[in-house]
Amino acid sequence: MITILRKQLLLLAAALSLSPSLVNSKGCPVEPPACPEEYCECEKELCCPAPNVLDGDDFYIGVDFIWWVANESGLAFTSILPPTRAAGSLTKGPIVDPKMAPKPGFKIQAGYVFEHDFWDANLEYTWLRVNNSRKYVERSEMISLFNSDPQLSWYENIDYAEGSWDSRFNVLDATLGRASWNSKCLSLRPHVGLKASWQSQQYHLFYKLISVLDENDVLVNQKYWGVGLRSGVESAYFFFPCFSLYGDFAMSALWSKFNVREKLRTRLLSSNSNYLYNANTSSKFHVVVPVLELGLGLRFEAPVFRDMYHFMLQAGWELQEWWSMNNINNVYVDGARGDLTLQGLTIKARLDF
Repeated sequence: MITILRKQLLLLAAALSLSPSLVNSKGCPVEPPACPEEYCECEKELCCPAPNVLDGDDFYIGVDFIWWVANESGLAFTSILPPTRAAGSLTKGPIVDPKMAPKPGFKIQAGYVFEHDFWDANLEYTWLRVNNSRKYVERSEMISLFNSDPQLSWYENIDYAEGSWDSRFNVLDATLGRASWNSKCLSLRPHVGLKASWQSQQYHLFYKLISVLDENDVLVNQKYWGVGLRSGVESAYFFFPCFSLYGDFAMSALWSKFNVREKLRTRLLSSNSNYLYNANTSSKFHVVVPVLELGLGLRFEAPVFRDMYHFMLQAGWELQEWWSMNNINNVYVDGARGDLTLQGLTIKARLDF
């Protein structure tokens, strides 16, 4: 299998190198091209930018398809107790969280390469929506981890529990960087810039206690925005003509504002009464949110149409960690605040012209 794949890669590289209408005669950038003397003062073989487009307009555009799983810790809403246990003894059982499934999203980017030392400015927008992450459990011997009725003990047995978590995720990154060859088979792009994000989350819980004919309902809305500094490096390790292993790393610190509103209410089924609000709270606060971004995958890139364009296609795994994004304030039980993790498949296509 490996031998067949290697032969196919060799045939693809040979076909690209022999097609003068698509790829230049020098083939793919395994060795760095030479730089004109006036562009930089360092050694020519290490200073030339990558990718290198001749006689272009110095613009590039890109689009990403993302298939990510968004998971936030601290969203557990019920625990299932063992069917048999000694009276008054401590028990343990599985914790139930809202169901988290992969969701599609996208990124779009645009950039410009300046004549001054080939610096580039890049603007990228990320869009992701998480919904229908509902999970319900209907069985006896459960406890509520987020009770909305202060007259009931938080460990009161419940018969039905339902939880859902929806999220709207928007991010805008603006960076200034420079891609360059650092050796014959390694290119790096260090970058600095700004990161902005605006997000909203909705956490809905519903409990039913058949034994006392009681329903509990919890609705939490959290709105967030943040802006701050971002810095990192993008790398490409060429192991074969046109093909490389890429690795990306970035860290950000965002000055952020949270606006959290919580409504906790209960209703007696026996009297068919309306919901009574046990709590209706609102909190606003500012905090610094750290963000970690990692990416790893395979990349194909080549100059096309006699160096007039540069095409790149890559696929890999991306992970983002947003610290302290869950700020639910449980009125009757200490809330388990947690982090937001996004990870999954990312496929990118980019064209330099």
